[in-house]
Amino acid sequence: MNTNTMTTNSITTTASLNFTNIETDVKSGKRVTLDMLAAQTGMTKANIRKALVSNYGARLVFARGRTGGIRISA
Repeated sequence: MNTNTMTTNSITTTASLNFTNIETDVKSGKRVTLDMLAAQTGMTKANIRKALVSNYGARLVFARGRTGGIRISA
């Protein structure tokens, strides 16, 4: 499990995002959203977005709307 530490406005929040599980869920067709990840980890959506972008870079796409979520290309 990967642990991600984010510092925002001089406050350090430590939460665990399991990038392996996230990628497995996305590739298997499960819908993964920032709201779902925020509920699981207790992190803010903004911090989760930053952590995902930091980890996946250009491979990551955020889709909006009813069927939106996270997409990760190969």
